[in-house]
Amino acid sequence: MTNRSVDRNGTGKWKHKDKLTELLTYVEHEEARTLLVKEENGAKSHKDGGDTQGALSSGEFGGVLEGVFRLASKTDFQWKETAILGEATVQVFDYRVERANSILNVGAGTTLFVGCHGQVFIDAATRGVRRITMVADDLPNTERVRAASVNVDYDYIAINNHDYLLPIAAQITITLGHGSRESDLNEIKFRNFRRFGSNVRILNESSQLRPR
Repeated sequence: MTNRSVDRNGTGKWKHKDKLTELLTYVEHEEARTLLVKEENGAKSHKDGGDTQGALSSGEFGGVLEGVFRLASKTDFQWKETAILGEATVQVFDYRVERANSILNVGAGTTLFVGCHGQVFIDAATRGVRRITMVADDLPNTERVRAASVNVDYDYIAINNHDYLLPIAAQITITLGHGSRESDLNEIKFRNFRRFGSNVRILNESSQLRPR
């Protein structure tokens, strides 16, 4: 579920715009979303009419982790401190990814990869990622997007009697330029997790099933 809010004048006064409920699937490291319900001004729509104007984002489910931890990003990590996040003790690392190695795309209708920096919060007991913050670096003056940041929180979710470390919430903030002082805020909650899989057994010729 994504609640979208807008600050038209950059004064910090957010006005709720709409809420999008989507079906998210994540297969082979690829994320896809299908709009289920759009709620705006008390009205509900169950079809994507191409009119979801405003800030749209993707990649919070798996792309943020990949962008920071994949080998090709050549991320520079620096330990900062031990801290408490919720009820967990975490190790906090500052990090930076150079533009040449980044997969953070902030283009508005185009592809524009930029560098980024932020922090990673690692659970001291399980070594799992509990939070990632990401801030875009060095956005060109020619681009409409002047600033962008992403925060993602993770927790352990029980699915079929097994605990999985999954994203539970995310927050995206985008600030526009070129004569506009508008900022957009997307607050995302992930829920109703399901895991689908299958088991396959390959039989050789000597093990073929034969009718009796």
